[in-house]
Amino acid sequence: MIEPTATKEAPRSVKFGRAFTPRFSYVIFDMDGTLVDTFNLITDAYNFAARDFLNERLSMKEVLSLPGRTLDEVLAANVPPANTDDAVERYHWFFEKNFHSRTKVFPGIRKLLVTMKRKGIKLAVFTGASRRTAQTTLRKSELADFFLRLVSADDVNQPKPNPEGLQIAMDAIGADPNKTVYVGDHPDDIIASRNARIRTAAALCGSKRSRELQALRPDFIFKVPSDANKLSAWSLTDLKFP
Repeated sequence: MIEPTATKEAPRSVKFGRAFTPRFSYVIFDMDGTLVDTFNLITDAYNFAARDFLNERLSMKEVLSLPGRTLDEVLAANVPPANTDDAVERYHWFFEKNFHSRTKVFPGIRKLLVTMKRKGIKLAVFTGASRRTAQTTLRKSELADFFLRLVSADDVNQPKPNPEGLQIAMDAIGADPNKTVYVGDHPDDIIASRNARIRTAAALCGSKRSRELQALRPDFIFKVPSDANKLSAWSLTDLKFP
């Protein structure tokens, strides 16, 4: 009797093809001045929180230029250490109570995020705001559900333009640096992107320093949010299929 010989399974061939995928698969956004116009509220909340220790009201430019990584540190520029905790609570109380009357989501942002999410682009936020303030902003603006990860000033040891926050965000969403872009309204956002070795995008619609932004020659310049649709434009990508 002749026993059947074992046959080797033929190796599976790998097929190569091309498919349409978004130009960028990962987009990280700054928040204040990029997604939401919050600068009036930030200015008013700061003046309210620190008013017992200020000789005169600070302007928006002065508030936005104050040093410090966290809200505690920023308030410490004008508030004695013994009063900092109380000032922080006063800031958050004012911020939440007056959010809707003093802020707005930039026109076109919501539509942009819907389009990106439908195309499978993974989204995150890296902001210099405190975590509590950032969570309030995204929740009250009804934008929180678009993002897989929020990285705030409280989550990093080094503020922008150090790339630490971008690295945390990219690790959280599994981002490929070659397919990632950071969109922001401040020169430090552009420098942080370059330090992280990802593409740079300047959002001019809410920027207070648009000339400086453009002088840095970012990879993309968006005068209005709809301009950012080019990030999610379809492009032909080489793929391999089993």
